[in-house]
Amino acid sequence: MIHDISKNHVDNSKLIVEPVPDLLTALKLPKFAKTTVKEFEQERKELAKELVKR
Repeated sequence: MIHDISKNHVDNSKLIVEPVPDLLTALKLPKFAKTTVKEFEQERKELAKELVKR
């Protein structure tokens, strides 16, 4: 599979290149997290506060 976008970082002097799947591919991947509406709202509010500070 060819990926147009990758996430790159250095770990112990090694370049790590991780493919970032496009949205349609990501939707087909196994789900790995759960959240409630209340938790989602709290995260959204915290993110909004961070953005306002900038």
